[in-house]
Amino acid sequence: FITQTWWDALLVTYAERDQNTMQGELTLTYARRVATFKLIMTDVRAMFLESVFWTSFLHIPRLFDTLQDNRRRQSIQPSLLLSILSVGVLTQSSEAKLGARGRERALELNEFAHSAFHASLLSNRVNVGLLYAAWVCLHSRSSTHPVD
Repeated sequence: FITQTWWDALLVTYAERDQNTMQGELTLTYARRVATFKLIMTDVRAMFLESVFWTSFLHIPRLFDTLQDNRRRQSIQPSLLLSILSVGVLTQSSEAKLGARGRERALELNEFAHSAFHASLLSNRVNVGLLYAAWVCLHSRSSTHPVD
């Protein structure tokens, strides 16, 4: 059930960022789903534009093809996409762009990724995507916390 509904939960979470969507709204119109998908893809692209050198283990065209295919999207590790989104939002979170609000959002997405990672482990949904998710999640966490 989780593998079939995580995408819808992500769409609702992302749509709540938008001021035009009420908090807690569980259904999205087709137009809102398309607009929210575009927001997600923008954040995914942002990660690859800023961080392509350390993500060489990901086949970027295949990832984008999978994200755009409703049936194949279920095969993505949710923690991988969430951690990619976390880094993507973080790369856009300078004071000139998203600012502190973006950094808070990146941390929230990283927490979601961490939870999804553990849920995959507990449900034995272990594959190479989970390894990739661990790497991206680790990078995201190390980027958001300054070294003392």
